[in-house]
Amino acid sequence: MIQIPSIPTKNELNCAPMNAMNQIQRVLQKTLLELRRKNPQYSGRALAKKIGVSPGALSEILNGTRVVSRKMAVKICDRLLLDPMDKAIVLKSFSEKRVTSTESEDATHYLKLSSDQFKLMSEWYYFGILAFMKTAHFKSDVDVVAERLGLTRAQVNQALERMIRLNVIQVEKDGTWVRGEAGHRTSDDIVDLSVVKSHLETLELAKTALQELKIDERDFTALTLPLDYEDLPEAKKMIRKFQNEFAEKFLKGKKPKEVFRIAVQVFPLSKRGMKDISKKG
Repeated sequence: MIQIPSIPTKNELNCAPMNAMNQIQRVLQKTLLELRRKNPQYSGRALAKKIGVSPGALSEILNGTRVVSRKMAVKICDRLLLDPMDKAIVLKSFSEKRVTSTESEDATHYLKLSSDQFKLMSEWYYFGILAFMKTAHFKSDVDVVAERLGLTRAQVNQALERMIRLNVIQVEKDGTWVRGEAGHRTSDDIVDLSVVKSHLETLELAKTALQELKIDERDFTALTLPLDYEDLPEAKKMIRKFQNEFAEKFLKGKKPKEVFRIAVQVFPLSKRGMKDISKKG
């Protein structure tokens, strides 16, 4: 049984002392609080598995009886998919190096941009807003965007501010929103926490759509087939080509009325190493 202290409120979390152990405890407690709000049955054991430690180790960390190294702190931040700014705040408490005010300002500016970029790539509604801007029903109005995408005003305002900083969106003198010059594309075959978080959000969105939408409003299909790992690069190229052709087909010369997300997943069901077993036989 994992002994987890009572979960503090948001105000208590924000008032926690800023030493290394308290930072890690605050992050873990906040994460557990958010996960349990979504799923009251979410357990400490599940959180331990998520961050890659034993249930006993998690219990000791939360109770302040186990010292967390900087290496472990990095691992926890990455497993929790923290954005660069939040991760930097946690890791700063482990650092003994003194920096000048100029270095601190430069680092803060860089981390602010990195955090903005992380949010842009990981939160579904950033690209959702950009896609909605291409539709016939779009208006440069926070309330309209919030209502059509099922967002809060705060989410839209925050997203707008971030995308303006990144030059993804520009606001004209008359208040009209227009697409900026900066472009963003997710990386292929590179482990990027923002991309991982984005795919996890896509799965959650798909789960909701499957349960709540009528069959004529969505399409879910799956194909199971034998495939070799050496064929994956070609398979990925075909999928990318399909995505480009799909977008071109339905966007060329048109002004759609809605925003959809299309997702294609390819992953193995079988374990690797069967060829070695067959050679021995």
